[in-house]
Amino acid sequence: MHPIIQYLSNRQELVIRAGKIFYHGGFYDAGHNFEGHSWFAKEQSYAAGYVTWGADEAIARGQTPYLSQFEVQRDLTILLIEGNHVQDLYEVYGRVWNHKELAQDTAENLREVNESAVGLLMAGLDDHLLIDFENTLNIVNSINDIDLIKEIKNA
Repeated sequence: MHPIIQYLSNRQELVIRAGKIFYHGGFYDAGHNFEGHSWFAKEQSYAAGYVTWGADEAIARGQTPYLSQFEVQRDLTILLIEGNHVQDLYEVYGRVWNHKELAQDTAENLREVNESAVGLLMAGLDDHLLIDFENTLNIVNSINDIDLIKEIKNA
């Protein structure tokens, strides 16, 4: 059994209502499809911060900035992660971990913990991990202008 299963067990469920807006920010190669699992925020400026962090390096690699708005298609159930998730997950993994690894492990094991859950919320943060989001979110629009994204972050 993967150690993430026990960590996610017995977590409080939260419902995100259809029509709720989420934002996702990041850098991607040309032709990227938004699907799978990723991190989202309720606040546009918070998501914009993920784009502006490391922007010069990503642009130098030829990647495109995205600040995208998504709408929830139907009511979603997510699990609330309370406490110091950084320390807790260090103990779960027994080593330093990263958010990409957590996202992958959650995507692979969440249904075993809770059949209706489609993601996690880190308490006290605006970090929502949603899995299979192409089946639960509709993309509303995307901004690819890094200068405009910087303005949104600083607004």
